[in-house]
Amino acid sequence: MKQSKKERTQLWLQDHHAEQWLRCIHCDAPLHFESYSLHCDNGHRFDGAKQGYYYLTTKQLLATKYDHALFEARRYVITKTGFYRTLHEVLIDFVNQYQPSVILDAGSGEGSHLAAITAAAKYDLTAIGVDLAKDGIQLSTTYNGSLLSLVSDLAYMPIADGQVNLILSILSPANYQEFNRILAPGGKVLKVVPNADYLVEIRQALQPYHDNPVEIYDNTQVIDVFQKAYPNSHIIRVHDDVRMDKQAKQMLVAMTPLAWQLSQAERQQVVEALPETITLDVSVLMNE
Repeated sequence: MKQSKKERTQLWLQDHHAEQWLRCIHCDAPLHFESYSLHCDNGHRFDGAKQGYYYLTTKQLLATKYDHALFEARRYVITKTGFYRTLHEVLIDFVNQYQPSVILDAGSGEGSHLAAITAAAKYDLTAIGVDLAKDGIQLSTTYNGSLLSLVSDLAYMPIADGQVNLILSILSPANYQEFNRILAPGGKVLKVVPNADYLVEIRQALQPYHDNPVEIYDNTQVIDVFQKAYPNSHIIRVHDDVRMDKQAKQMLVAMTPLAWQLSQAERQQVVEALPETITLDVSVLMNE
């Protein structure tokens, strides 16, 4: 009989000794699991959602454009187009060389970056995806059994001190104070930031629909903040020109914030204006 998502999560929690590293968001006490719920000794209880994820945040969730449709588009681009393949190769090589036992993706969205890395790992690991976007976490539960999905605030994660060996921050905001709290001694942070040419073709195609010039992305400040947090850091640039078919371009536009205010007809015009290849241009920042 096929296991439900909740059952896969329950088995995952047991197999990955979650009681050793999960903490209560109200009192910081260790969390224990009982049936499909998590609870601490101080009486705080968190029931698992039917899809097999946990809502572990005190922060109120507000309406956002990061909805199910956007995350479906993001998943298609990540899993079906090969757009991020070169980036994944860099991250997977690092993981297999360093072999961190616990990996946390801070800002995991619908989970496909983390799932790709986990699937390619040549050893057993514990993979945790954390995001405040409920729609993304709900979609990420298709990977239940391979990773744990949590709705949580990146500034206050339900992870005990010093438990994570590698934190991924892929095209997402970062909270380095919180990262350092949960990092184990010698733990690593890999942060992926866009460079100026990342999706440049989409920005150019969107220009006619914006009154002001679409800004060229400048990652200088983001890199400076990372290097201040981790002075002995390294940067690897990842660049690729990826051929994309029409459906792939449609999904790229659908996941692009600059296109949110466009009508469906205008989005289609943007898709038609795109060239055959789209640019992946990112930097991977690594602490020493």
